[in-house]
Amino acid sequence: MKNIFLLLSILLSINSFSQTEYFITSPDQTKLHVREFGSGEPLILLAGGPGLNADYLEAIWENLSSDYRCIVLDQRGTGKSILPKVDSVS
Repeated sequence: MKNIFLLLSILLSINSFSQTEYFITSPDQTKLHVREFGSGEPLILLAGGPGLNADYLEAIWENLSSDYRCIVLDQRGTGKSILPKVDSVS
């Protein structure tokens, strides 16, 4: 049992190292949070619904990251993508 736990711990730590996390800045200075998983042809995953971050897509990027480079974006005002200013002006 200890060997299984050790192997699982090692595999989970290897998977966490394959993740890349960074911010890109839009022209209006909003910092958009981006995470990447896996390697291969890029596949962009966008969260839907107002106000939801992309965490609920985790099962999808976990399954696809063995064949694709999954690029996951927290859209404006969600997750770690924080708006510099919130107002009603568009």
